[in-house]
Parts: sequence; C-alpha cells; structure tokens
Amino acid sequence: TAYKACDNCDYIEGKEEIPASHTLKDVEGKAATCTEVGYTAYKACDNCDYVEGKEEISSAGHALKDVDGKAATCTEAGYTAYKACDNCDHVEGKEEIPATGHSFANGVCGNCDATDPDYVAVDQVWGPISSCQASIGVMVAPIMLAGACMALFKKKED
Repeated sequence: TAYKACDNCDYIEGKEEIPASHTLKDVEGKAATCTEVGYTAYKACDNCDYVEGKEEISSAGHALKDVDGKAATCTEAGYTAYKACDNCDHVEGKEEIPATGHSFANGVCGNCDATDPDYVAVDQVWGPISSCQASIGVMVAPIMLAGACMALFKKKED
C-alpha cells in the first residue's frame, strides 16, 4: 500500500499497519455476583490486549427474602426480623437481642424451668419440718404478735 512519510520526522500518512498474528489462549468466565459484574469465557492474546468473545454479565443485585426474628431465651441471644439475600451472606435490619438471663424464684426459673444451682431450700438448712413443728409455729406466732402489740400499747400509756 502506498503511503507518504515525512523526511524530517516520524510522521506517516496512509500506511496501513498489518497486525501480527495473535497467540490466543482460553480465559474462564466469571459469574456475576449480587454486586459485581461477571463475564463469559473468552479468548485473549498473550502478546497484546486483543480479546475475542468476551461478553459482560450484569450483576443481579441482592435477592432479599424475609426472615422471622427469634426471641431471646434465658441463655441464648435472639434477633429481630430481617432481610437476607438468597445468593450471598448480605443481611439488612438484623439486630441482636441479648439473652434475658434466668429469673429464679424458690430455686426454679419462671421462664424456662431451669433449676438454680445455688438454691438451698429451707428444709435443707433446718431439716424437714414435721407437722408437729408446723402446728407449734402456727400457735406460737399469734401469741408472739399479741404480746408485741400489748407492749406497744402499754408503752403509749406511759
């Protein structure tokens, strides 16, 4: 092909470059993710930036679904209802609810029926209360109460 070249500089006009042959290698495709673009498998030249057959695959965005919350228990934390992506580990709106801890009364948790390992029953300290001892307690208590009341009234009279 005819062309013109300047004798004083490197300027060339009309010269057609004949490309060198490419050394093509297969390149694996990359799947698109929720947030990143992917591409199809293609061929790329080892010697230059020439590529053949590469097509972009758009990112799909997150596929969010509703997830029910889980109530906290005495020993395990719970969480609020939230949205989670079906394709990756992305979540939105999930907040932890701390474990509530046990609420022991008389050695038993009122929420989960767990037993208090530190609870000592009264009969374990004083021994079992017999029906005779209980009867005496029922009779002595009103007498002691009456005596205390009389002492208060007598003191007011003085």
